[in-house]
Amino acid sequence: MLKAWIQAARPAAHGMIFIPLLAGQALAFRIHGVFDWSWFFHLVLYGILYQIYVLYINDYADEELDRDNHTYWLSGGSRVIPQGKLSGQALWIGSWVILGLLLAQALYWGVGLQRPGMLALNDRRGGARVGL
Repeated sequence: MLKAWIQAARPAAHGMIFIPLLAGQALAFRIHGVFDWSWFFHLVLYGILYQIYVLYINDYADEELDRDNHTYWLSGGSRVIPQGKLSGQALWIGSWVILGLLLAQALYWGVGLQRPGMLALNDRRGGARVGL
């Protein structure tokens, strides 16, 4: 069962989010001259969880189309639903679990790290922050 959830999370797709997050941190370092491994870890974790949420909800939403797609090249989802490994309902519930984890991480940033602006991704002056 765990293998099916990992298949649905499409580990190979996570490079697509890691590189932009790394580039954003490089830009933040260039502007502010500071690199914090702890923040980078939280950012990468948030990016991975967000990507998994999108992948799960996408498989759920595209269930009917994915069943009819037999080319699989650039489409067709993770194939866990057509292969009978997970149901659409399970992916729907899984997406809500991941969404809850994302909310918990945002609350941790805001309350646990005493950065209330993180919840809105803004600093005290109201301007967008680069490199969280």
